Amino acid sequence: MNAEHKQALIDEIAIQALRDDVRKWQQRAEGAEAKQAELEKKRLDAEVKLYRQESILPEGLSRCTAELVLDFAKAIAEKLHQSELKYGWSDGWKESEWQDKCLADFHHHIGKGDPRDVAAYCAFMWHHEWPTRPAPAHSLTEIVPAGWKLVPVEPTEEMIAAGDQFMDGLSRLGDAYDAMLAAAPEVE
Repeated sequence: MNAEHKQALIDEIAIQALRDDVRKWQQRAEGAEAKQAELEKKRLDAEVKLYRQESILPEGLSRCTAELVLDFAKAIAEKLHQSELKYGWSDGWKESEWQDKCLADFHHHIGKGDPRDVAAYCAFMWHHEWPTRPAPAHSLTEIVPAGWKLVPVEPTEEMIAAGDQFMDGLSRLGDAYDAMLAAAPEVE
């Protein structure tokens, strides 16, 4: 056997040993991943059991739904913590004077699309027993500026009759009304 052949055999044995080592490490890694998944499942089961004992989760709630609730609660808590660190907020949400701002921020965050923000504002409003919809206007005086009236685009029979009396029966009342509506300023 010459030196080149001998070196090739040594290299082949070394490569095979390395392959065996890689295979062993892969098996260990797969075993570690399986063990990690098993430990995570046990942790979640213990967490669900703990929350059930503390009456946070109702008895009979499915395991998957319980995990969803716990995972989402954790996600919201992390998001609120980030906001506290970023903006210096604490427990100002407990104050009762910010209902209008809370509602406006809630609707703003719906548009932004992060369900964690929306859920946080829902939690704030839930705490105060505030509705999540804007308060309806109480009267037209809150909507229509002073000195203005709402009129239909098409005049009613009563409006036509009143206009005909004023114009002594001239038949151009409809055209005049259309022109007046077209010239009317828009409410800002």
